[in-house]
Amino acid sequence: MDNNSQMEQKCCTEDSMSQKLKILAIHGYRQNAETFRAKTGSFRRMVHKWAQFTYITAPHKVILVDDSNDLNKSEEPDIGQSQDEEQYGWFFNRDDKTFRGIRKGGPAIGFEESVKLIEHTFAEEGPFDGVLGFSQGACFVGLLCDLQQRGCMLV
Repeated sequence: MDNNSQMEQKCCTEDSMSQKLKILAIHGYRQNAETFRAKTGSFRRMVHKWAQFTYITAPHKVILVDDSNDLNKSEEPDIGQSQDEEQYGWFFNRDDKTFRGIRKGGPAIGFEESVKLIEHTFAEEGPFDGVLGFSQGACFVGLLCDLQQRGCMLV
């Protein structure tokens, strides 16, 4: 028997298949844990045999600003954006503490606090088998992976 077959046997034992994957879920800009959980309901039901999700809310409350004069603003609301008052973000890339996905470069205001929240969540509720992010949350997850690979995070 070759090494691949032995590995497949080890990975697919009854014991390993009975444990669900533990996934940390990171919402998008202007969402929160509750809205992201609701939006992923169908997906969660589809994979409930294999995965359980832990949803957390970003530490930075989004201040709703009147951007009706913003020429770059589309008529459509941001994809996945929560319509309720409890809207949060992982970091801001404009000095007015807002985030625009089309803006390249700029500051990352609040990024360090968000990293600390992730480290705290891993310490208190981890370990996690994976991280799922949406929109700004997916961008944040990519940055977290880079920081982890560089040895700059505690998780």
